[in-house]
Amino acid sequence: ERAAGYQVDQQARMNLHLVPQYGGSVGGVRMSALREVGGWRIDSYAEDTDLTYRLLLHGFKTAYENRCECYEEVPEIWQERNRQIMRWAKGHNQVAVRYALRTVFSKRVKFIERLDAILLLGVYFTAPLLIAGFIAASLLYMLGEPVFNNNAWILVGFVGFGTLGNFAAFFQLAAAAQLDNSGKRIRLLPLNFLNFLVSIVNVSRASVSLLFKDYFMDRELRWEKTSRYRARSRDEKL
Repeated sequence: ERAAGYQVDQQARMNLHLVPQYGGSVGGVRMSALREVGGWRIDSYAEDTDLTYRLLLHGFKTAYENRCECYEEVPEIWQERNRQIMRWAKGHNQVAVRYALRTVFSKRVKFIERLDAILLLGVYFTAPLLIAGFIAASLLYMLGEPVFNNNAWILVGFVGFGTLGNFAAFFQLAAAAQLDNSGKRIRLLPLNFLNFLVSIVNVSRASVSLLFKDYFMDRELRWEKTSRYRARSRDEKL
């Protein structure tokens, strides 16, 4: 998943001169640029995405360097994974609320960069739409409504959009496995469908929680830090 997000998605943004994101896992930022945009925000669930857009709106560029390597831990239990996904979704949607309009009307940002940046902000809004569409389609089917009115081309269009749009992550995973010369991992790709379903539910939960609890109820930001599982070495203990 990390390889797909960075080696495929971020590398493509870099190659196409779009808006690669500042990576929270490993990344560097020029101190003068950080000071100019106001430093780090402590009221954000995704400080890396937040910084990406503030830099963009101030005329700075972010770059993805594929030769850099970072090794990090991932959650080992579903509860931790759920909290991690929800934190990412909340943070990303926070950035969308804060900077979407400013990005649309920014004079410092090229049109193609603005388009990419706006589409990127909408990534975590697709999960609630997917669930709503699934529920609507199921209700229409149970009510006996002709969903596609026998127009096969409409069905082909929806399937094509779903494959290349909503399920693009699966293509990225396969491409990343090939780039890492670990093609055998592609055999595990069907198992990721479970993770995909879990992500849709948790992203939707995060959207509802951010809207009603954080904004309407003005709840204090609570950072759900991912637990660490690596055993500490003898030197670290000392």
